[in-house]
Amino acid sequence: MRISYLSKIIQHLDQDLNGKIVVDKILGNFENIGFIKLLFPDAKIIFTQRDPKATAWSSFRINFKNTNIPYSYSFENMKSYASKEISVQRFICFMESL
Repeated sequence: MRISYLSKIIQHLDQDLNGKIVVDKILGNFENIGFIKLLFPDAKIIFTQRDPKATAWSSFRINFKNTNIPYSYSFENMKSYASKEISVQRFICFMESL
């Protein structure tokens, strides 16, 4: 899977990575942090917080309908998805406090 993912990035960029840093800002990445760390053990995970309304509007206006981002199709879906992200943020804060 690691090779497949990197191949898709290279194909999308139309150039070799050669030590370049890749930033994948897909909103759903927080659900896959464990898997990402398994595939890329040296990956740096940066969790940013943004106003959920701004995130919803940004995702909705880009129109990801033909992608694997189904929560961006409507504001109601984004609201539900944002509540998941908030739960993850609380969990990360808890883990950092230990």
